[in-house]
Amino acid sequence: MKKLFMLSFILLVVVPMTLNAKDKTIIGEEVEIGGFAGPVLKVIFIEDKISLMLGIRGAFILNNTFTFGGSYFALHEGINKNVDGTIRRLQIGYGGLEPGLILFSRRIIHLSGHVLIGAGKASYEFDNINIDNFFILEPTAYFELNVLKNFRVSAGAGYRFVFDVDQIEGLSNEDLSGLSAEILFKIGVF
Repeated sequence: MKKLFMLSFILLVVVPMTLNAKDKTIIGEEVEIGGFAGPVLKVIFIEDKISLMLGIRGAFILNNTFTFGGSYFALHEGINKNVDGTIRRLQIGYGGLEPGLILFSRRIIHLSGHVLIGAGKASYEFDNINIDNFFILEPTAYFELNVLKNFRVSAGAGYRFVFDVDQIEGLSNEDLSGLSAEILFKIGVF
């Protein structure tokens, strides 16, 4: 019995310790954590009209490659829309979570991208009754410039996929979906 115990102890404890095997992981042994926040200027196209959205974005950065953060955007000025012969001003705001990826982050100019997964609200100005909440999915790709150690500028383009717009007369998913272009000023630890 004593010999069986010793053999089990050697096989289960001593042998694995002497091998000093380490588990392989996706992220690796040393993890670098950074982050950024900054203002965003976004140009959107809705019904062939160009409008400016102002926003803010922030994210954590893992190993200079993976990002996870969020953002919020609102129209700087509403969009004039003809509804049954009456001009009404459309207001839009949306935000959400943003998983993303940065490629070659140590180079002066590099690539990055993310997908905004979130929700928004659309309504006509001075109309607190007819409000439409919607779901949004917005992938965006960027060229990013390392200006200073703690300052980067990104310029990119994306497309808004909007779903569940059905509460406001004269407004549809297709009206709010469309191309966008943006400039992001990142301040942080990279």
